Amino acid sequence: MKKLSLIIIWLLGIISFPIFGQEQTHSSPWCENRTYDIKWLSDIKKDQTSEYSMIRAKDKYLGPISFKSINFNLSKNNRTIQKTNTDFFSFTPTELGTYTLQVESVDNENCYNKITKEINVHEKIILYIWKESNDLQPEFDENFQKHNTLFKKVIIKEKKLFGEDELFWQISENIAFIKNSSKIIINTNNFDSLFQILWNIDKTDTLNLDKKELYLITDLNKHFLKRTLAKYMKIIKIDKIYTTSDKDLFSLFSKLSFNKELKEDQIITTFSLSFQETPKYVLISYLIDNLIYNWFPVDLIWILLILCIATLVISIFRQVIWFSVFGIYSPLLFWLAMAILNIKLSLFLLAIWILAKFLTNILNKKIYLLFNAKLSILVVLYFLLTIIVLGLDKILNTNIINLDFFNNGFIIFPIMFIIIVTDKVFNEGFKLFSIGWWISFAEFLIVSFSVFWLLNRWWIKHILLSYPESIILVLALHIVVGRFTGLQLLEYFRFMPLIKKHFDNEEE
Repeated sequence: MKKLSLIIIWLLGIISFPIFGQEQTHSSPWCENRTYDIKWLSDIKKDQTSEYSMIRAKDKYLGPISFKSINFNLSKNNRTIQKTNTDFFSFTPTELGTYTLQVESVDNENCYNKITKEINVHEKIILYIWKESNDLQPEFDENFQKHNTLFKKVIIKEKKLFGEDELFWQISENIAFIKNSSKIIINTNNFDSLFQILWNIDKTDTLNLDKKELYLITDLNKHFLKRTLAKYMKIIKIDKIYTTSDKDLFSLFSKLSFNKELKEDQIITTFSLSFQETPKYVLISYLIDNLIYNWFPVDLIWILLILCIATLVISIFRQVIWFSVFGIYSPLLFWLAMAILNIKLSLFLLAIWILAKFLTNILNKKIYLLFNAKLSILVVLYFLLTIIVLGLDKILNTNIINLDFFNNGFIIFPIMFIIIVTDKVFNEGFKLFSIGWWISFAEFLIVSFSVFWLLNRWWIKHILLSYPESIILVLALHIVVGRFTGLQLLEYFRFMPLIKKHFDNEEE
């Protein structure tokens, strides 16, 4: 009888499930950890198609989502607009206002959920990207709401070490707002990285940036911005940019919040990204714009221009100050290596070469080697020591060197630069670690780091890309330095006793 009673109770439980299912599902202990949420945006634009689905929220169960039943119900002002019992709910609003989306579901473990989400529909979207600003006042949000406008803020906190993958992830999260916005305000000097990411996204998901108004908050020269961003004109079809100064940011937000047109406003500067607007009589600028427009890397143009200044700095050290610097091109190549690899890795490879040279000299004293054979052994030792030192660095977990630098096969070129440079530093004319060698080596480091420091100044890059004709002035300075025949700076110290004696004789 007991067994029969249990069977009857069990059958009644199954039969009564459709009626009493909601109460019974919550009694299951695992249902407490099987909660769900509605995926997609709470703020959308009118006529923007959005697709909503169920996702897990604080769910410890990691298996696939499966529902025995699911019902979406969209309503506005307590009036049902749309119903569906499919896994996804697609919605294209034709009216402004606030909609309520309610989902009732029973999953494969008989856990019942009832969730509600409010969806606000706006006339248009204005997107602000990047810096937190004191000008983002709460009253602006109220004004935007009065004009049926969503003012969406995507705040990206600046960090010293900011990876492109991290930036890509933050931008990708807001693709829907980028695609449906009418105006995008960008407040950062890192325009190049941002547009590179937008380009990568646009390859797979069309952003239609050419149909939007782009505002850059910057005080940078418009020629510099044009040459930095012009390479994206063909890719994402941007042909016009609007800029405003950081000091006018409050005024910009205020006018936008009152739905005012900005294109002709006095705080806005408009410029085209087309190279054809550059006058042909400004020949260098015209040619550079033409190259950039035809996919020539702007960073390579900057390097070519800045190397002209680098040679001038080295000439001044050599001709005016009287440094030997192991040949005029050695610090130049070492600067290129440091610019690509960073200072720590460059000095690390330089130290390995010193060690390789020292071991080669010891071997040469024991076994006489011909010149070419000695150089070959030196190179082999250099690469062998590099592998040994890097391997020990990882085995001992000292992590002095970041191995990510070596993921790019082209890193061999800056490594070869260091080989060429150090071969000059340790040429046969010097005795290793002699006083003369230490003096010359110190000169080499002083010139190299002076060039590295000077050419990493932002304002130099800004001037060269804004006014590339300034390179003519650099050429003129080269001629002036080349004609210098006066007493060099270090010679004043060398001949100081004679100069002092000469002045003493004049006084007598």
